[in-house]
Amino acid sequence: MSNYYDVIIIGGGPAGLTAGIYALRSGCTVAVVEKNMVGGQINYTYEIDNYPGLPKINGFDLSMKFHSHYEDCGGETLYGNIDSVDAVNKKVVVDGEEYTCKSIILAMGAKARTLKVEEPYVGRGVAYCAICDGNFYKDKDVVLVGGGNTAVEDAIYLSNIVKSLKVVNNLQNFTAQQVLVEELEKVAKTKDIEILHSTTLKSVEGENKVEKVVLNTNDGEKEIPCEGLFIAVGRIPDNECVKGQVELDSYGYIIADDRLQTSVEGVYVCGDVRVKNLRQIATAVGDGAIAGTESASYVSRNR
Repeated sequence: MSNYYDVIIIGGGPAGLTAGIYALRSGCTVAVVEKNMVGGQINYTYEIDNYPGLPKINGFDLSMKFHSHYEDCGGETLYGNIDSVDAVNKKVVVDGEEYTCKSIILAMGAKARTLKVEEPYVGRGVAYCAICDGNFYKDKDVVLVGGGNTAVEDAIYLSNIVKSLKVVNNLQNFTAQQVLVEELEKVAKTKDIEILHSTTLKSVEGENKVEKVVLNTNDGEKEIPCEGLFIAVGRIPDNECVKGQVELDSYGYIIADDRLQTSVEGVYVCGDVRVKNLRQIATAVGDGAIAGTESASYVSRNR
């Protein structure tokens, strides 16, 4: 059948590519749909040091290894935008072209959360990815907002590039892993880094570009002159293509059972877009292995 695959996977990050490998090895025909670059968010990670067996590997290099393995198993990659997904009838439209399948695996991941007040300055001093845009702020004064793993990792990375860095965290303490917090505190002893806890971003000001930020502190408002502002306050699940079709939790993450099947029969989910406690490459790969295997089993039962 033209434009038919046993399994269509939406999203080409570690979870989606692993799911593809497992489905292919189970005898299915598989297509991964990716709108940007295979590998997803790990492409923007300078160094990964917690993926077993491959310490200190560059994120882009790891994503290429995933994709090469997937293609070596016989998988196909469809690049384009998702126009629509019919979860029940197993149809996916990519750039106007309709594809059908027996099973769908959702692996769309998550995107950067914004604070709204900074949005008018996006591309004019505001950025969401330190790895992507950090070099544009070499030897400049920069502010970073966030207190989780991503924020602290970004702060450590930027400390080697920027002139000065102020880290703004709305809570009394970081929520990042302790090992990362300790690394940032160690770096802060030798670099021009100031950590501002219990502080929030009120506004961004400047003519056509970021020139300063206004912060709310326990002691009132505080103006910080800067040339760059990085926002690292979490992620939002990329669920638009299936919203209203599969069950979501209150945060928009896709709900699944222990076999990673969603509320729709034959539709599985893996990676950061699903409800889970830990979002790491290792857990994404584990998800992908389960989703790919279960999806292939579903295909086999319904041929």
